[in-house]
Amino acid sequence: MPAKRVQFDDETWRALDLLARDSMKDFQELADEAFADLLKKHGRPTDLKSALRQSLEKIKTDARERPERKPSAKAAPDTPPAKPSKKDRKRIEGQQEMLLPIPGRSREESNNQRPGTRRK
Repeated sequence: MPAKRVQFDDETWRALDLLARDSMKDFQELADEAFADLLKKHGRPTDLKSALRQSLEKIKTDARERPERKPSAKAAPDTPPAKPSKKDRKRIEGQQEMLLPIPGRSREESNNQRPGTRRK
């Protein structure tokens, strides 16, 4: 826990000391209570659970305030047209498939080998 030094004038210190004695608390407990009240006053969470809860509530209220938009016809020109997939592309007349050889065993070696035997 970080420690910080705080300066008070004499009159404020006497009032805080008297309050601590009357309420049977030490200065740290008074400070914790005061800072928790200050954070609460300004709407700041003091722990993770309340921070998450506050964030979730904000998301819900933002969603309720924002009207749902329907896609309009004007928005369509901004998006580029979708490319046709490879299957959808038409072949050019006279175009042939190009098969490249895979390096390694030659076609003759693989044909001469008996099925079920391994190559050494």
